[in-house]
Amino acid sequence: MKRGDYQGAIAEYTQAISANPKLTVAYINRGMVHHNLGDFKRAIADFDLALKLEPNSAQAYYNRGEARTDIGDLPGAIADLDRAIGLNPRYIEAYNNRAVARASLGDTQKAIADLDRVIKLNPKYVDAYYNRGNARTEIGDANGAISDYNQALRLQPDLAEAYGNRGLLYAETGNKQAALSDLHQAAQLFA
Repeated sequence: MKRGDYQGAIAEYTQAISANPKLTVAYINRGMVHHNLGDFKRAIADFDLALKLEPNSAQAYYNRGEARTDIGDLPGAIADLDRAIGLNPRYIEAYNNRAVARASLGDTQKAIADLDRVIKLNPKYVDAYYNRGNARTEIGDANGAISDYNQALRLQPDLAEAYGNRGLLYAETGNKQAALSDLHQAAQLFA
């Protein structure tokens, strides 16, 4: 099977499931392939089957939570991510994705708490700083957001979105020179 051959991967996982219908990892992996193809309903169906076989699979809950986010079922996504975190309290990706879902629903304080937890577990997790910067922007904490974007850029200097968001905050706070510099940098990186 060639890299990027999603249909081939689906066929192989389906064959593995036919040979062993209790092979949880095959359902999870096939669900991930469906997810990558944008077929979120089939992905969710595979994650459901995996969870029937292995009801304590943090990975299956996490993946189903991602798929639910993609179809706009944020409460369902949060419930799945809650379960993944309950099963694996160090699951940083689950905290991060739950934070994004919470922020999308307007629960910014809980989103920030999730991102604080991610940073405590892994201080080099770029997405947590970037997402916390976005959340802090939402609640009007420009200085906190700028600080988070600074840290995200220290860890990943080519993060165009962080330059753009920080540039807008610099403009709002009256630092026009820094705003122009950041917005120019963002434009260069997006080009």
